Amino acid sequence: MKFPTPVKSLAAAIALAATGSAQALNISQFNEAQTANQVTIRMSGATAHDKGLLTLLRDSAVGAQICVPDTLDVYILATKNDALYFCTGGDASGAQGKRLAIFKESDGGSGVGVGPLVRSTSTLNIVDGSTITRNFIDPTAPALANSTGTPKAAEGPLSAYTEHANLDSSAVVTNQQSEVGISDVEPAQFKQIYRPNLTDAELANLQVNGISSVIFGVPVTKVAYKALQAIQFPPDNKCNPGNAGYGDLDALGSVASSQACMPSLSRDLLGGIYTGRITKWNQIWSPTRPVNAANVATFGLPNTDIFIQRRVATSGTERSFEIFFAGTDCVNGAPPFLSNTNARVTENSGTSNVVSGLNADNTARKGSIGVLTSERVAAVSDGWRFIKVDGAAPSVLNAVKGSHEFFFESTIQWRKTTINSDLPALPQAKQNVAQAIVNQLGKPDVVSRLNTAFGHPFGRAGLLGNAVKNKSAAALTPYIAKGADPAAKNDVYNRPIATSTRGVTGTPNACRMTVKVSNRAQAGL
Repeated sequence: MKFPTPVKSLAAAIALAATGSAQALNISQFNEAQTANQVTIRMSGATAHDKGLLTLLRDSAVGAQICVPDTLDVYILATKNDALYFCTGGDASGAQGKRLAIFKESDGGSGVGVGPLVRSTSTLNIVDGSTITRNFIDPTAPALANSTGTPKAAEGPLSAYTEHANLDSSAVVTNQQSEVGISDVEPAQFKQIYRPNLTDAELANLQVNGISSVIFGVPVTKVAYKALQAIQFPPDNKCNPGNAGYGDLDALGSVASSQACMPSLSRDLLGGIYTGRITKWNQIWSPTRPVNAANVATFGLPNTDIFIQRRVATSGTERSFEIFFAGTDCVNGAPPFLSNTNARVTENSGTSNVVSGLNADNTARKGSIGVLTSERVAAVSDGWRFIKVDGAAPSVLNAVKGSHEFFFESTIQWRKTTINSDLPALPQAKQNVAQAIVNQLGKPDVVSRLNTAFGHPFGRAGLLGNAVKNKSAAALTPYIAKGADPAAKNDVYNRPIATSTRGVTGTPNACRMTVKVSNRAQAGL
């Protein structure tokens, strides 16, 4: 069902009509040179925010529209993590009524939202010996012009759009400069992945803007999930796959898929897995029962090897896992994550590649573990599921309560000064749009609407509003997670705002431990 877009006044209605509120733009209208009528931004970086960005561009609430409702066309490459969003600028876009083109190059992840902004070499060398380039969709490619696209229906406050998927590789232009970057953690966390390292002087050229935090989760293949359930729940418990009351793991609402039956691994144990100190499932102990090869194999694992689907060095998701579970580049002597030099490890360029890798591993009956954000919702057909960390599922409720601390404050950045002729400061018209995206991604009501797309069996997940910027609007205790009553001040779905931060001064530092932020003023205390 499509919900009508609320209009505050007749003047607002006329303004929306003037911009063609129900008419998508044909890609043939793309004309970057007509800067008076079009704003074009090339953005690179985190794949973790790709779903959130699309959801934001679909937000139909008055005062929050980056795109006029129903005008958005999305062009997506089949083999790479690249997209082009083309729409009419909405009332909160900074480019109202103009053609708005946002290119997003996600291949490689967050680090590609940092290095290319400050270095203009044709290729950038990174620590694993590989190079990165800037690949953006070519709006003039015949593949785009010949694509009719698939209409996607409106979903509550999210407007309809048209998706042009599976474009072939001919629709790519390489080595164009990135203008705006997005990263799961602050740019300073990516200095050491480049060769030579990025310098403080280079990073000082960036305007860094905090946005919402990303909640991360630990995914495992379903065969590993069931094996862990068999390890952690005794045979007389319905959460054990061998119990008659277990049901179907793929059935929503079943005992097997419930939050109560989610297996859990400790943060220290997971650190041991990711760094290679623990290599087999039969090295994991239940609080009450030791694991052995026989009882693991009973539930689908032909051997006890632990396989890992990780991301490349430039990935912000990978970086977040490295920092949280190993203290990489934050603690002296911290062990490195396993790389693809190990036969059990696959390095993936994007989030979708991790998902496809886990799916393939499950089909091959491998006990695999991956790295993902909670913005990725497992489909029934997917071969993976999230597990708990230290007994807590990666939900908004648990993150607000403080029982799930695995989230980091993300940033969007751009050049505030010109570095050289091919790396100019971001023009004002583009800054206006980039700042509009920053503003909207930081608002609690916007984050609340975005999280409706990230519903799991254990509750909503995805994003959190910044604890420092939004402490006066944070949910009150006792916390609930329902989303039914917009006036409920203790509902974390209405007020998905973190209660702790790694940036008490407003500048995030992922190496810091979380610090609680008081909302006493909001509570009237």
